[in-house]
Amino acid sequence: MKTVFIILNYKSYEETIRLTGFLLDEGIGDRMILIVDNASPNESFEVLSSTFQNKENVEVISSPKNGGYAKGNNYGLRYLKKYNPQYVCIINNDVYFDISLIQKLEDLYTSIGNVAFLVPVQYKLDNQPVPFLNLKSIPTFIDDLKVTFGLSYSKHIYHADIEKYKLQEVEIVPGAFLFIDYSLFEELGFFYEGTFLFCEERFLGKKVKDAKLHSYIVLNEHYVHAHSVTINSEASKNKQRKLLLDGKVLYTKCYRKLPLLKVGLLYLAYYASMPLRNIVYKYRRLHSHNH
Repeated sequence: MKTVFIILNYKSYEETIRLTGFLLDEGIGDRMILIVDNASPNESFEVLSSTFQNKENVEVISSPKNGGYAKGNNYGLRYLKKYNPQYVCIINNDVYFDISLIQKLEDLYTSIGNVAFLVPVQYKLDNQPVPFLNLKSIPTFIDDLKVTFGLSYSKHIYHADIEKYKLQEVEIVPGAFLFIDYSLFEELGFFYEGTFLFCEERFLGKKVKDAKLHSYIVLNEHYVHAHSVTINSEASKNKQRKLLLDGKVLYTKCYRKLPLLKVGLLYLAYYASMPLRNIVYKYRRLHSHNH
C-alpha cells in the first residue's frame, strides 16, 4: 500500500462523502481511503458505511468515543498498521486538491533527507494563502500571551529554504493536510492525545524537533481549505477560543519553565480580553448584517 488517506468525520458526513467521492473519481491508484467516524451522535457511521460498502479501496470504521482530533486520528492510524502503508495523508473533510499532488509528495519525500512532514501551502476559498501567524517556529509563551489577549504577532512569510525543491522549513504544519512516512509517524508516537481540538500542531512540532527531523511546506503546491466546516457548526467562537486556550495551557504545563506562573498569566489574559472580544464580535455581526 503506497499511501492511505485518513479522513476523520464528526457528524458532517456530507462533506466526507464529497471528498471521498472526488478522490475516487480522480483515481487513487494503489492507495486507499480510511474514514474514521469519531463516534458521531447522528447517522454518520451508518450513512458512510452504506455509501462506500462496495468500494474495495474505501473502509469505514468508528472510534469507540469522541476523544477529539488527535485521539480520533490515532485510532485510525493504529488500525492502519495491518495494511503496512508507506505513507499516510491525514486530511480534513473540508479540503480540495488535485490528486496529482499526492504523487508529487510521494516522489519528493524520497528526495529529501531527515524529513518528517511535507505539506502544501494552504489556500482559502478565494485561492489566496491563509494568513497564518508565523509557522517557522513553535509559538513562544509571549506569542501565546499576545494572541490570548487579542493581540497578534508576525504573519507567516513564504520563502524557499531549499530552492531546488521549493521547500520552506517550518516547525508548525497546519493540521488540515499532513503527509508523512507511516513508520516514522509510528516511531514518533503519532499525535499527542492530551489535546481535544487545536494546538495539536505544536505538539507534533516538538516531537519532530526533538527527533532532529525537519518538516517542510512545499511552496509550489497547494490545497484549498473551507475552514472549519465541523467546528464552526458545532462550537461558538467563545468555545473555540476556550479550546485553543486549553491547548496552550497543556503545552505550557508539558514543556515550559515556571508553568504555574505562565498558566496563570494565560488565564488572566483570556478573561481580561473577553469583554473587548465580545464587543468586537457583536460589532462585526451587526456590520455584516447591515451589508
